[in-house]
Amino acid sequence: MARRVKKKVQQQIGEKRINRLFTVAKHQAKQGNIDYANNATRIARRIAMKTTQSLPKHYKHLLCKHCHHYLYPPITCRTRIDNGMKTITCFHCQKHSRYPYKPRK
Repeated sequence: MARRVKKKVQQQIGEKRINRLFTVAKHQAKQGNIDYANNATRIARRIAMKTTQSLPKHYKHLLCKHCHHYLYPPITCRTRIDNGMKTITCFHCQKHSRYPYKPRK
């Protein structure tokens, strides 16, 4: 019988795979393969759910909150900054996501 992998080890492996999948998604989106990028982020979300961990903040902002498609600013979304808020509009579902924005000093 195979031994069970400890939870921390599972989370570390999951973290590495999530990082790799988002790197692949960015590379595919740059080349215009949006379907491959969406597939990679879908797999990354599943890994995060399976290992009971949340996606890092910088990766959460790369996914649409509503339809979970990969957001690559010039191709799949529009980004606007106004009054301390960053507004991202997804071209797939036409919904907005708003995040607080503080400029760097």
